[in-house]
Amino acid sequence: MKDWHFLRQAHSLWERFSPNRLGVFGLVILLFYVLIALFANVLAIYPPLMTGSGPSFAGLSAAHPFGTDNLGRDIFSETLYGARATLVVSFLAVVASTVVGLGFGAIAGYFGGWVDEALMRITEVFLVIPAIFLALVFVSIFGGSAWNVVGVIALLSWPQMARLVRAEFLVIKEQTYIDAARTSGAGNLHVIFREILPNAISTVIVNVSLTQASAILIESSLSFLGFGDPAVVSWGLMLHNAQKYFNQNWLMAFIPGLSIFLTVLALNLVGEGLAEALNPRRNVRAASLPR
Repeated sequence: MKDWHFLRQAHSLWERFSPNRLGVFGLVILLFYVLIALFANVLAIYPPLMTGSGPSFAGLSAAHPFGTDNLGRDIFSETLYGARATLVVSFLAVVASTVVGLGFGAIAGYFGGWVDEALMRITEVFLVIPAIFLALVFVSIFGGSAWNVVGVIALLSWPQMARLVRAEFLVIKEQTYIDAARTSGAGNLHVIFREILPNAISTVIVNVSLTQASAILIESSLSFLGFGDPAVVSWGLMLHNAQKYFNQNWLMAFIPGLSIFLTVLALNLVGEGLAEALNPRRNVRAASLPR
């Protein structure tokens, strides 16, 4: 029964989301990059870091669809594996930031008082620090490994989630059905996870898509500036390597740059589409229209 209920909810969400053409367009682009990331090892012609797969700065050909870079590496293969690295790192960072932000926001919004004040002051400390400055300091001290980049992106992203969740909890906890749950003997954990959080999840879902876009930009910026992991091909690292060779092969910069632009655009379009589809006021108006 739960599986059928989930499928009905998913179908209902798709019915509200699908009329948004820009949202669907963004979803198609996003799925395209997710698929090439998943099947990079199948689609790639050469290993991504293999030097001498062809002559340096080779043009477009069947053997090298996007040409080669200064070391003879295949740009097409680098782009495929770069999608995997960029999407995986940003996704893991978003998962971590969502868990931390949910925890801080839920506790602050539900309990209020001095707990709310203390947690929000901690949140504001992270919000006022320039993001890129904190990221550069972090990776300079701890190194630019993939896990460190995940950590710094999560560190920069959780405050926004915490503030959004807190705002939702402050509103929802005052509803009459929450009072009824407490009166019936429900404990704090039950009220938080079974009563309030399911009704705040739409805000979380929308923010996750937007945070993913921001995470991709941060990861790409760190790699572009030379603070990423040089042993892992990402779109930002490709841009870093292309700085000196734009005149020799402009595709070295254009392909990863276009991929970052399209992925971030797609995530923003999907986020806006989800925000509209999950808007309860829009759904109430749609339900009231004559059929």
